[in-house]
Amino acid sequence: MQRLKDEADGWFFDIWQPEEIDEAECWPVSPGEDWHGFRDADSDHMFLDPVKVTILTPGHG
Repeated sequence: MQRLKDEADGWFFDIWQPEEIDEAECWPVSPGEDWHGFRDADSDHMFLDPVKVTILTPGHG
């Protein structure tokens, strides 16, 4: 896979993840925020998933 990625001239399937996030303040969804429809979240109830992986697939929508 690494060889194929090296030969792909910058275009290849990949993942996007922050290099390092060690503060919990990055993950809560606060009441009133309209993030993906979670507008009615309670305080300290809704957290984004820090282990979620976003896969980048160029050319696929």
